Amino acid sequence: MSNIPAWGDESLPDDYGTSSAPAGVSDADANEVHAIARELLDETHALLSRVGGTEAALEEVMTYLADMPAGGAWCWRYLDPYERVALFTELREWVDWMSDRYKVRQLIRPCWFKHAPVVEELTGLYVAWRSTFKEQPRAYNDEIIAFHDRWFWPLMRRIEERKFFNTCDGRQHKESEVAMPGTNMDDFTQILEAAMQDITPGEDAEAVHAAIDNGEALALRDPKKDPTTPVLWRGSWWAILANSPDGLWVPRPAHVAEKLQALYDETHAKENA
Repeated sequence: MSNIPAWGDESLPDDYGTSSAPAGVSDADANEVHAIARELLDETHALLSRVGGTEAALEEVMTYLADMPAGGAWCWRYLDPYERVALFTELREWVDWMSDRYKVRQLIRPCWFKHAPVVEELTGLYVAWRSTFKEQPRAYNDEIIAFHDRWFWPLMRRIEERKFFNTCDGRQHKESEVAMPGTNMDDFTQILEAAMQDITPGEDAEAVHAAIDNGEALALRDPKKDPTTPVLWRGSWWAILANSPDGLWVPRPAHVAEKLQALYDETHAKENA
């Protein structure tokens, strides 16, 4: 059997199985073994081909997800110019159809696309409509009535009540007369500085793991298996702050510290049992 090809070759050699059978093995048994070997190798190649196709498909999916906008396909804030044009075009067609279908053109003015709150609201309504009518299986359910009762008509009432189009007469768009500035950064900075006065500075991974190695900090979990494990350090429980862009460990408030302490006590009670 030394002439069996290496793993991954296309097929067995043409002369495989034609040599005489080893001593003590009948030609019939040898031929049966050869036939089984060929069958197994063919199945192996088929499986390898399927695995290769699956890997290629997975790479395509990962590439597609990596190229998706950070906030999703409907999040205007993170769309690039091409995505914004595509979504506006798609949304415009649906808004015109919806306005005629439900006879709400008096509510949805022709300049709706210049009113940012209305754009956001209609985008959400469009996503709900797609989920209800285009992406659900064709089976009896209450999705359609729920769409109208929970989303469509409440939004129409909200648009009317909040007077998003109060400055527009349906023929000409007019900006709001009061143009308020954005966040007052001077006052906002003062608020942040005052709030930070009582905050203990965070520590990075290097400092935390050094404290664990030196015995200054007790880790909740094995740091080799969980490098981000909370630690009992300097009289407090420290953990990575969820919204920290730098992944800093910070002292946690009392209610969180109590839970971490309970987990620590429970773990060590089991280890000592």
